[in-house]
Amino acid sequence: MKKLLITKRGSTSIIVTIFAMLLFSIIVVGFVRLTLSEAGQTSNSDLSKSAYDSALAGVEDAKVALLKYHECLNRYQEGGSDTNCKEIIEAMQNGIKNQDCNTVANVLSRTTDDQKGVTIQEVKNKNLDQGRGADMMQAYTCVTLQEDLSDYRSSLSSENRLRIVPIRSDKIKELKYVNIKWFSDTNYAKLLSNGHQLSWSENASLPSGQYSLAPPLINASFYQADKNFKMSDLITASGDNSTDQGTMYLRPSKNGTNEIRASEVSRTFDKHKNELFYVKCQEGNFFCSLTFEVPNTFNNSNDRNTGATFLVLSLPYGAPDTDFAISLYDAKRNPIDFTGVQAKVDSTGRANTLYRRIEARVELIDNYFPYPEFAVQLNDDKNNVTRKTFYTTKNCWYMEDGDKDTDHRKALQITNHLGQHVYCIAA
Repeated sequence: MKKLLITKRGSTSIIVTIFAMLLFSIIVVGFVRLTLSEAGQTSNSDLSKSAYDSALAGVEDAKVALLKYHECLNRYQEGGSDTNCKEIIEAMQNGIKNQDCNTVANVLSRTTDDQKGVTIQEVKNKNLDQGRGADMMQAYTCVTLQEDLSDYRSSLSSENRLRIVPIRSDKIKELKYVNIKWFSDTNYAKLLSNGHQLSWSENASLPSGQYSLAPPLINASFYQADKNFKMSDLITASGDNSTDQGTMYLRPSKNGTNEIRASEVSRTFDKHKNELFYVKCQEGNFFCSLTFEVPNTFNNSNDRNTGATFLVLSLPYGAPDTDFAISLYDAKRNPIDFTGVQAKVDSTGRANTLYRRIEARVELIDNYFPYPEFAVQLNDDKNNVTRKTFYTTKNCWYMEDGDKDTDHRKALQITNHLGQHVYCIAA
């Protein structure tokens, strides 16, 4: 009986030990598998970021190549005959025409590896340097460029609330319509990520405490002039279907228009007739879209000066951030390309066997030159008081505690010293 009890106890111990070993083995295998999975994800993430950085390096080299190309074009226009510039111009123009992946490498005389990639990895000697960086084989493998584009794309934000877009095209005389799209699905996704839902009233309320819940109101100012013009032409009254400038305030709405006639654009020259244009907006790649008909110049012609035709877009309320796209069309609604305003760079980067591809827009003109956003603009220093004395008429009066004093001389004297509580009517 005693031996039987000892045997049963031994069997129980063996079973417990086996189950303990199995449980421990499962835990160890799971831990190893999790470790390997995390290591693989880390490695893939590292490779992905490295490939993305390689693609960005291709974009930066493309900027350098474009600068060299346009600098050489300017030299040739001024009568230069630099042999190196001739090669750069030929390499760039042929590359853009054929959409050659090696355009940037050819313009900058970069050395390519066996896989036609321009190596940009930081390590110089993988036999001496340590770490996985030596085996990354980072490079950008294909960079293509385009300068004649069907649209101009950029963004407006509280930090950069104004953008000046030159309307330059080889077919500027055929320009008849300009289309403006704004507030992309990316902007909408950003609002959703912050816990907001897109909603606006029947006529789209103006930005207030909840301005981020609707596409923004934008200001679009159009300027044009003939090839031969005087600055005074810009302040001359416009005609019924002709003007050299117009300002449109575009307000998102559920029920609005998507078209503005040339006569309506011309009418906006008169500041007393400025009005809001309610633009119908709905979900899509861009939520809001408006096409306005381009009036003739004030001299009633289409012989426009390419260097003096602009579209100025701004965010009057500074929010929410919005992407926008501008497209040009002729009288038959056929698209007209922008020429020499932006370049589109399509860059593919590599890290080992992983590839990343990005697309970027590069400005070919300086659109950050000083431009006044407002008639009067104060700086951020609240202690820096701006004082201005001016007169518009002698028909002024002074108000204090609701009592009116019609002595305009007293009103002007108070204006000189206080600059407040004085009301004037134009003579």
